[in-house]
Amino acid sequence: MQRILSQQDINTNESMVEYMLSKDIISSDGVVQAFQATDRGFFLSSEGANVYLNSPIREGILHLSAPGIYGLAIEALSFSEGLSFLNVGSGTGYVSAIAARLLGARAMHYGIEIQPKLVEYSRAKLDQLGHASVQLLHLDAFSLEPESSMRFDRIYVGAGASEDATFLMRMLEVGGILVGPFDSEGGSQRLIKCVRSSENHFSISELMAVHFTPLARYPRSSKPQAVSLCAPRWSPEIHRRFPPKHRAVIMTMLALHGRPDCLLSLLPKEVLIELIFPHISYSWFSGGAEPGQTPSAATSSDPHHEPKRMLHRALRAAARAIFGGAE
Repeated sequence: MQRILSQQDINTNESMVEYMLSKDIISSDGVVQAFQATDRGFFLSSEGANVYLNSPIREGILHLSAPGIYGLAIEALSFSEGLSFLNVGSGTGYVSAIAARLLGARAMHYGIEIQPKLVEYSRAKLDQLGHASVQLLHLDAFSLEPESSMRFDRIYVGAGASEDATFLMRMLEVGGILVGPFDSEGGSQRLIKCVRSSENHFSISELMAVHFTPLARYPRSSKPQAVSLCAPRWSPEIHRRFPPKHRAVIMTMLALHGRPDCLLSLLPKEVLIELIFPHISYSWFSGGAEPGQTPSAATSSDPHHEPKRMLHRALRAAARAIFGGAE
């Protein structure tokens, strides 16, 4: 297929994708396919070829950035199936729909949006596309409490973020990536890529100069109560949505339970499933802090401090179940 070289030739979703390919904005096969399968025009109320041009568009409360911005951001986020994702300022749901195709239905995928009508609108759009697993929340991003919330492998910020929004970087898993527009010197904005390389170190690179509408928030005089975006507790029903290492540990413990020479076989299977497994943190095997624990507490001199703490909690729960309260 011939590459699109001029914006005058862009009048369909397919030609929009071809334009981004011709400008090397996108290149990964998965990203290209996700954009091809997610029609940009579907997320706007009006029709017309101009919705596919490489420029932002606004229709009332519906707002989409230029396709090239989204393409650059999605490539930089390096999505792969099963990664957890937080979309801050999820808006129409367009980015969430593209991400859902790359992450799969098993991923823990959240979108937060301050405008309730947009939450309703995007929910309907995502449901029509079969992305019911995406969890959308009516929430002010500045009400998030990073120290007691779960951590994410990937975070996208869909509106201009000021310095006081850098707390979102602390919601990354170690090795996680955040992409979003942040204020820089002189009142300008830069689309940045932030990689959390360790508990206390973040590597930040600039992708391009941008101009985004500021990230909305409630008036400071009516600051909402802090909200913890907690990790889910394990249950058989959502086992497949947990990280691969987490699932592997669960399956290994169940296999050991079936061996008569293993101490685990002395426990009823229900104790494992109902009392022990739910106490194993979602982030236990990925390096994140347990909800309610600060990052500094998670990085003691003992690198296995957190797993030991969680195992102790699980064993105490088992003891209560078996001995009726004795620990």
